[in-house]
Amino acid sequence: MSKSLLSFARLLDLPENHSALVAVQDLANAVASGHQASQPHPLFLHGPAGSGKTCLVKTLQAEVFRHSGRAIINWLPAREFGPLLGCQESGAEGRRLADEVDLLIVEDLHHLAERWADPLADVLDNLKSRHVPTIFTASMGPRFLPFSGRLISRLTSGLVVGLEMMQASSRLKFLQAKAQQRQLVIRNHALAWLAQRVRGSGRELEGILVRVEALSQLQAQPLDVETVARHFEEEFEANKPTFERIMEQVSTYFHLSTTQLFSSRRDRRLLVPRHVGMYLTRRLTGLSFGEIGRRFGGRDHSTVLHGCRKIADGLAYDTSLAGTVQQLEAILI
Repeated sequence: MSKSLLSFARLLDLPENHSALVAVQDLANAVASGHQASQPHPLFLHGPAGSGKTCLVKTLQAEVFRHSGRAIINWLPAREFGPLLGCQESGAEGRRLADEVDLLIVEDLHHLAERWADPLADVLDNLKSRHVPTIFTASMGPRFLPFSGRLISRLTSGLVVGLEMMQASSRLKFLQAKAQQRQLVIRNHALAWLAQRVRGSGRELEGILVRVEALSQLQAQPLDVETVARHFEEEFEANKPTFERIMEQVSTYFHLSTTQLFSSRRDRRLLVPRHVGMYLTRRLTGLSFGEIGRRFGGRDHSTVLHGCRKIADGLAYDTSLAGTVQQLEAILI
């Protein structure tokens, strides 16, 4: 989408992104009007890939430029930001980065190398002292990032907002809006069928609609649920999550081996990923607690039940944990 078409009016306000949308709109208005000091510092957006973080950030930039062409915004992916932070020590590019900006945006902070954590904390202190707002995006909440306590305390001192994976009602609303934009001739119950089965990100939903559009060109009548189901059902069945796929994704996400997940060690670095693996296995495969315990190194029914309950309870108040579970679900389904 071109910059001229980016606006908050074009974004869908859904329960899963409402808080983030409001926070970004408030920040855009403050930067455009020169009232940045009133905003939380920093704004930290986290959520699964495809949940809309980048779209929100790009829309914010477009809105600020539309209302204040003089604003200076530095937008950088974290992989490129680290080397610039290295220049902070020699007083070159890093200092310029902090001194000549009205808004700093760093995306995918989970890709920042650990050695740049303290230089980034210094930059944040500099910017905060001058009331220059910052936005960070990441796939997980600050607590799960492998950085020093000094940086984590600064990242959590502002406003931390999670974007959730869309539920079925929101997926249907998304599909309806995008189908209308494409002038796609498809019956609503066919979109509802897709909304129940495509549980991924907005990108994946748009990808499905591209294929539906191609299918519709072969049909003389509006697509109905029978036609859509006949075309997609076998693929959806083949992609259902398995225990092996879940363990692979959980171990990759937490930078652990499956051997560590199944081991008898009980330190927190292993307990949370292990419980997440148990919870996702129970939720996505329907295996019994006893069977899950057997696969997790011979643990008993009550151990798995306890682990699943720990995660289920934590989702209600721990936004970082919720973001982690949602991202893994998005990958798996």
